Amino acid sequence: MDFVLNSGIKTTNAKGDIKSYAQYTTNAKHIVDCVKSIASKNPQNELYDRFHTSTRGKICFNDGVLLIKEQKFVEWDSPEASCVFSPLIIRRDLKEYFDAFGTGSEFDLTKEIADIEIKTFY
Repeated sequence: MDFVLNSGIKTTNAKGDIKSYAQYTTNAKHIVDCVKSIASKNPQNELYDRFHTSTRGKICFNDGVLLIKEQKFVEWDSPEASCVFSPLIIRRDLKEYFDAFGTGSEFDLTKEIADIEIKTFY
C-alpha cells in the first residue's frame, strides 16, 4: 500500500487537468485491489520458477555469483550470471576474497562454502 501511495500515479479530470490519484488512501486501496485481482487471475509461474531454479547451486553476492559445482565466481555482467534471478543477495562483496582464496589454496573458499551449504541445508 505504501508503494502505491508514493507512486505518483496521476489522473486527468474532464477539463484535462492532471491531478494526483494514488496519494489518497481510498484510491490507493482501489489500485491495490485491482493489481491483486489481475495477479491472482494471471499467475506468473515462470518468474516464480526462475527464482527457485536459477539459483540452485549458486550463492549471490553484491558483486556476482558463486557457482558452487563449477567452483568459480562470476560477476553480474558476465553471460553466466545473466540467467540468475535471485530475490536474496548477500550484501557483501566476494570477488577479492575469491581471487585470493577461491580454489587450490590451503584454505579453499569454495570447498568451505559448499561444506557449510550442505551441512546447513541438507
